[in-house]
Amino acid sequence: MAGGVFVSEESYWGVNSWVFSWAVETLAERVASVPLAEQLREIEEHHLGSFALAQFPPEQRSELVAQIRLLPQVAEDTLDESEGRPHVIAWLQELADMVTAAEA
Repeated sequence: MAGGVFVSEESYWGVNSWVFSWAVETLAERVASVPLAEQLREIEEHHLGSFALAQFPPEQRSELVAQIRLLPQVAEDTLDESEGRPHVIAWLQELADMVTAAEA
C-alpha cells in the first residue's frame, strides 16, 4: 500500500503507507486548527491513503503547509535510530520541498 499528497495539479508526493500515516498523524497532532486536525485524523482512521492540499480552505492550507515544512525536522528529532530513518527523513524533505516550490 502507498499514500500520497496531491501538492498541486503538477505535483504528487507518493510514499509507502506507514510513512504517509506517520506524516498525517504527526500533522494532526501539530496543527492548531481543531477542524483541520479532525480532517487529518479522519484521513488516517479511514485509511483514505491520500489528500490534496487544494481540498482545504486557504487558512487551513496555510497552517498545513507550514507544518509540512517542519516534518523533516520533527522526524529527525523524534524517530528512533534505524537503518531506514535517513530514507524517511529524505522522503519528508521531498514533500517539504514540493510544498515550498508549489507555494512560490
